[in-house]
Amino acid sequence: MSLKTNKSTKIVDASVSWFRIINNKLYYVKEKDNLLYFSALDGTDETKLSDYAVSWFDSVDGNIFYTSKKEANQFDLYRADPNDEDPLVWNTPVSEVKVLNNQLICRLGDKEDYGFVLLDSSGRELLKVADSISRVLTSDEWILVAASGGSAIQKILKPFKPA
Repeated sequence: MSLKTNKSTKIVDASVSWFRIINNKLYYVKEKDNLLYFSALDGTDETKLSDYAVSWFDSVDGNIFYTSKKEANQFDLYRADPNDEDPLVWNTPVSEVKVLNNQLICRLGDKEDYGFVLLDSSGRELLKVADSISRVLTSDEWILVAASGGSAIQKILKPFKPA
């Protein structure tokens, strides 16, 4: 919608599940195939980006990551590669992914509460926590973890900067 003219213009000729603007590009998941696409902000130059149906996506330092549902509460994590097959970033399913300070925080397992892994912007492991956890929360400066079977929330670390 133009704020100057108050007129609406269709820019994507398909129903979309959700969209985001990342680095002056429009990223969206089409309802018909659940694949991730991107285009210019005016809808031109549409390009399919994902090889698999998308459950979640975000950008980390210029890389687009997405999850694809494997089973209930289990998702495969991929890095979108428009020039080749999308590589699997983590070999075991994740139950949740969050982004904090250009890093991916992936909760592992499902309701079994297996811990979490912290990945850099290219998908390399920075830290793995195997303790049983029920939730991973993020704030502007901290990764907060709720341990399984308890009500305490612990601060794990401030923005992680590898050596």
